Amino acid sequence: MKFVHTADWQIGMKAAHVGAVGGRLREARLEAARKVIGVAETQGAEFILLAGDTFEDNGVDRVLVQKLADILGKSAVPVYIIPGNHDPLVPGSVWDHPVWGEQEKIQVLETPEPLEIPGGTLYPC
Repeated sequence: MKFVHTADWQIGMKAAHVGAVGGRLREARLEAARKVIGVAETQGAEFILLAGDTFEDNGVDRVLVQKLADILGKSAVPVYIIPGNHDPLVPGSVWDHPVWGEQEKIQVLETPEPLEIPGGTLYPC
């Protein structure tokens, strides 16, 4: 089984500590998401696993949530997402956005139950 494992993207980080380049840093994080999709394709990965802290927090602008979902939705392989401590699965979280139910290739793992996938089992927690 071959897959891409990544975490801690913290999309939406304000990055006030870097001043004026904060905007470029935020855009670079979205570009990194696009590159992960490309790596999965070129390396023949069977799926992508985002293992927590995809977003900086649950206060991220919902337009940004949509942008990331649109990027991930272009993946040729399934994308599994585990919420993290920065972006926990709580009422009103980024994971409540309707886009997650609209993207065929993306699955937010909302429970710690094992998930059978072709060739193995994911154990989200």
